[in-house]
Amino acid sequence: MKSILFWLIFIALAPFACDGSVTTKIFLVRSAERVDFTESDWTTQAYNPYDPHLSRLGFAQATKLGKHLRSAKISKVYASPFLRTIQTAQYITDILEGIYDVLPEPGLCEFLNPAWFPEAENLTETLWAPTDFTSVVCEMTDEKYAPMEDPLVPEDVHMLWSRASRVLSRLVVRHPGESIVVVTHAMVIDAMLRCAFGRSYLTLLAAAPGPEAS
Repeated sequence: MKSILFWLIFIALAPFACDGSVTTKIFLVRSAERVDFTESDWTTQAYNPYDPHLSRLGFAQATKLGKHLRSAKISKVYASPFLRTIQTAQYITDILEGIYDVLPEPGLCEFLNPAWFPEAENLTETLWAPTDFTSVVCEMTDEKYAPMEDPLVPEDVHMLWSRASRVLSRLVVRHPGESIVVVTHAMVIDAMLRCAFGRSYLTLLAAAPGPEAS
């Protein structure tokens, strides 16, 4: 159990009433461990330093999380278009039954803070690989998926919160009564939880049961 506790703290079961009786369950998942967190020189040699893939541990983490979600009756898996989130989603999807596509949603992308992406300058296509590439690396990527959002660079915190709120609302409308997985980034998860509950994920985690209760 301890091997997947890291992932449990980044999953939120979020109920939203669409018509007063239907509840949508959304599992918010942060990407698994990225390679530049374990290989300090990776960014200096990378073709796209903005878009690291998963580390070996990251692949194992995503697979374990997929096993944990196997009984959740997931109907769809969405992912930020960054490679690490697409890969996390694919390894989760590999374990789930009846799920054959990962839906790459730009509206779930990382917080486009200009300090984090100083060379992007309104060109989001320079931040992550195009779908035709990720569909080769991650064969479950749905190349025909029509995005809900087209985020802009640069982005401030208020723009992030608005983007996350819009995407969350559209997911609920699209999937009434379903259980879906959303693989994204810590800042986006925080923004969605603020939208849903008026609290950040850090305060929600502080109120959650500890490992002994899991």
